[in-house]
Amino acid sequence: MKYIWLIFLIPITTLILSALIKAFSTSQGQKLQNKFASLGHLKGKTFNEIRSIVGDPQSITDLGNGTILHQWIMPGFHIALLFDDKQICLGIDSQFKTNEL
Repeated sequence: MKYIWLIFLIPITTLILSALIKAFSTSQGQKLQNKFASLGHLKGKTFNEIRSIVGDPQSITDLGNGTILHQWIMPGFHIALLFDDKQICLGIDSQFKTNEL
């Protein structure tokens, strides 16, 4: 009976440590999203400007008519950008993020 308080302390400590680890860890998707956010407005930036900050896309698709779709895909975050034939960003085609980043 002397150490009964340990029964309550261990689960509470575990919950607190789990919350701290989650709060201070950043997922790959969140890191990628933060890199894109640091670029500000994407329209008008060159592919090389964007790539130098966020890295290479996971997918590149030629849509025809001089339009190219570049996609960056990580668990919890996905962004697809349209570029013209001169590799100038036309804007965001689609973007997805989850709250679990």
